[in-house]
Amino acid sequence: MADIDEMIKEEWRSLGFYYNLEENENISKWAFYGSRDGLSNFAKILEKYTSNESNDSYSEHRHYGPYRYLTIMTLNSPSITNNHIAGSINDLKSLKNIFVTKLNHTEVGQTFTIGSDYGATNNGVLEVFVMNDDFDPVSMDGNYNHDIPSTSEERDIYKAINHILYNDWDPIGIANHAPENEYQTYTTRIFSLFLRGADIDTIADKLHEIETSIIGVSGSFNHCKKIADKIVSLR
Repeated sequence: MADIDEMIKEEWRSLGFYYNLEENENISKWAFYGSRDGLSNFAKILEKYTSNESNDSYSEHRHYGPYRYLTIMTLNSPSITNNHIAGSINDLKSLKNIFVTKLNHTEVGQTFTIGSDYGATNNGVLEVFVMNDDFDPVSMDGNYNHDIPSTSEERDIYKAINHILYNDWDPIGIANHAPENEYQTYTTRIFSLFLRGADIDTIADKLHEIETSIIGVSGSFNHCKKIADKIVSLR
């Protein structure tokens, strides 16, 4: 088992970034987390894929990452779905260029998205989180999650974030009516972003996404931004 664990960790580090599929009824969204250098590997993947003539044929595909979930596929038009990131060879070359351009203009702690700019037929989204230079993709894998409070200072910050989410964010109005660990699943996600230096907008985007896509309420981005401001001020 230890050998398998080490193999999976090595595959994440070789890939250079962590990915996750976030699904809801309306949209498919792939989330990438990585340092600038690590994320540049995705552009290299697209470059290698589109340069290989064996991938020119319809439905050709390749899998990436330790769990093989991320799939690049050759189809007739651009699409980002639960199953793949796809398009013609020229589409995928265009995606590489869009990705590189946006990555070069995004600061550490910020995010960028690729959606309709990939193509009018595409209904999915690729959301990319630019992390610190020392970011380790293994830290985002739930099986090897290192983002747990390990010092007294981190424990205090984690508790403070949980307190803010419970008392101030509280999207379903359960403060004082439910245990304070009600939002703890989301506390862990926000704490992870906090540790990686995420800015106010990035944290607000994640809170609003949790409200609308996971919890299923209408939410308020302006309110989420106020909450994010409180969280960032803990630094």
